[in-house]
Amino acid sequence: MNTNSDRKTSLLKALNKVFSLLLVTLLFGFYTQSSVAYDLDPSDELSIHTPELDSNSQYANVYQRGDYNNVAITQSGANQLTVRQLGEKNATRITQSGRFNQLAATQQGFENTLLVQQKGLRNSISSKQSGYNNAINLKQHGSHNQIDVNQYGNLNNVQISQNGYGLKASITQHGNNQKATIHQGY
Repeated sequence: MNTNSDRKTSLLKALNKVFSLLLVTLLFGFYTQSSVAYDLDPSDELSIHTPELDSNSQYANVYQRGDYNNVAITQSGANQLTVRQLGEKNATRITQSGRFNQLAATQQGFENTLLVQQKGLRNSISSKQSGYNNAINLKQHGSHNQIDVNQYGNLNNVQISQNGYGLKASITQHGNNQKATIHQGY
């Protein structure tokens, strides 16, 4: 058995999680009023704790497993988000402002990209993609809007923008080299 190698791998995984925790804590702790929860258990199990939001709190949960994954979050107001990235070279950039907006995103695979801009009141986004070199670009402004995206395969692209009240957009793609676009509202 190669126990020294296993110990080194576990230690590197734990150090990577601690570094990510420190980085996000610095970003959120000094510039906003945030509560951040992380799973620092070196096992592969993911546990998510979602606190209740009041009118002045926000919540961000980031879980990454793999190499060279990147998450950048800018959040203001009382909002909640969870990002999960598994694989290599996946990138997520989220800007969220307003009150009681929610976002849940999962990316699995290699070189997938998720870009989100969400502003307003009680908007929600759910995004899942798996494969290679997929891209999702979401812009949602207003209140009580919903976006749901599921994308599986390679080289797929989704773009959704909606601006208004009570709008709903949903896209599911399976396969390769597909593109879907929705623009609605004013």
